[in-house]
Amino acid sequence: MDPIARFKRQYAYNHWANHELAAGVLAMPGDTTRAVKVLNHIAGAERLWQERLHGDLVTAVVWPDGPASSIPAQFDAIHATWMLFLDNQREEKLLRPISYMNSRGEPWANRVEEILTHVIIHSAYHRGQLAMQIRDHGGDPPMTDFIHAVRVGLVD
Repeated sequence: MDPIARFKRQYAYNHWANHELAAGVLAMPGDTTRAVKVLNHIAGAERLWQERLHGDLVTAVVWPDGPASSIPAQFDAIHATWMLFLDNQREEKLLRPISYMNSRGEPWANRVEEILTHVIIHSAYHRGQLAMQIRDHGGDPPMTDFIHAVRVGLVD
């Protein structure tokens, strides 16, 4: 599988898994304040990386506030932007470095492929935290394993 197709598949999985966890948080018994904060962070961080990759002035907030009800639509918009970005890539463009300032104001540069990989891993890390929060509140977290999504045909 070529790298662009692989990233599209991973981002399709990421989108599905983010939605699954959002639904799990919305159904979570008890106080969801902390879990909603983490969901908003996943969305905020993905937007921030999108802005960096596009060379835009970074306006995204890493830890934004927002109602839980807005999160699924945010994930849909973010996913559409990822797919558009990937549709406009070529394999050699994945190797180009992108210079940016991190949230501490430090200058860095990473290849596009490294950034794309980081976003997937970052979101998965926080989905694991959310699954623990759901379980700690007496809920049953949704299954969001990649292999599960492939086995049941949720990801091609």
